Amino acid sequence: MDSGDVIREAVADVGIKRVATQMRLSPSLIYRWCDSQRTGDVSATINPLDRVLELCKLTGNEHPIHWLCEQTDGFFTPNPQVYGVQGDVSIRHTQQIVQEFSELLTAITNVMSQGEEVSAEEAQSIRSEWEDLKRVAESYVVSVERCEEALDPS
Repeated sequence: MDSGDVIREAVADVGIKRVATQMRLSPSLIYRWCDSQRTGDVSATINPLDRVLELCKLTGNEHPIHWLCEQTDGFFTPNPQVYGVQGDVSIRHTQQIVQEFSELLTAITNVMSQGEEVSAEEAQSIRSEWEDLKRVAESYVVSVERCEEALDPS
């Protein structure tokens, strides 16, 4: 799915005219955002999704994506780099997942033992451990998928 498709899908239920009115933009601009990738026209209007992606690629900085995720009550976790032999699913991955889960539980336990108030620093510690666990678990899942692809290349 390209960025124009994403925008088209996002505005489908509400309608382009209503979105344009609420954003104080012309409906034709929203239509151009939806179709810029399809036409291949270099003079076409570059939509906001493509601009954010280009900004991140040019700067090497993912903070705009993190910010967007936070604004929509979400979190961005990039897919991990998976090293080693394709499809290398091992006990090492399982041990890493268990280790990261243990560290998350330790952070939570430390906060709970201090009382009911959770400081910003404690919340950040829990968030950090949670992100580490997600990264390691995703690495494991990617390895499993690669192993499956190696066994069934169809």
